Parts: sequence; C-alpha cells; structure tokens
Amino acid sequence: MSTGGRIGNNAKMRYSAQIRAARALLGWSQDWLAQKAEIGLATLRRIEQIEGVVKGNFSTIIKIQQALERAGIHFIENDSGEIGVSFKIRSAGGNGDSPGVRLRKNVKRKSGK
Repeated sequence: MSTGGRIGNNAKMRYSAQIRAARALLGWSQDWLAQKAEIGLATLRRIEQIEGVVKGNFSTIIKIQQALERAGIHFIENDSGEIGVSFKIRSAGGNGDSPGVRLRKNVKRKSGK
C-alpha cells in the first residue's frame, strides 16, 4: 500500500522545520551545519527562524540540503501534507533501518494554562 510519499532525492527540503529536525537527528549545532554547508551562521539562523516554507537564496538552500544529505538525511513529503526527515545510520552490519522525524504542516498547538 503506497502512502504517496517521496523520500531522498525525489523529496526536497521545503520547510525550516525540516532543517531543525535534521540537525537534531545528527546532533549538529547551527554553527556546525553552517560550516558543512559553507554558508554564514547568521544566514542559517535567519533561514531557520522563519516558520513555514524555507526562504532564502536558492543556492544557499541547496548548499544546506546537500550538506544534510551527505550526512545521511533524507527529506520526506507525502500527499497528505506530512513532511519530515529520515536519517540513515551508516554502520557496518546495520540492518538499514532509518529512524526519522515526521512533522505535520498546519498543526494547531494547544495553549498551556
């Protein structure tokens, strides 16, 4: 049964939440990702700060996506509006399972009292 999802090279990093989730899976700081992507730290902070669709120079967004993909991150997007990231652990003798984080668009947050 297909979920209509796209993973890896077919799915693109489209949301700032995907960058933050990918960094969390990798255990990377903003500084480390900026270095790996060869972009400025202030630029990365600005891109991550904005909720929703990633906004920035196209070449900068591509550098971020490629740095994360080189580290084993795969971007997930499906037809039901769910987005996320998956991380392929690179270990000898591993079973190839990928832990992942799935994020939903337009989820209303409950306010705590």
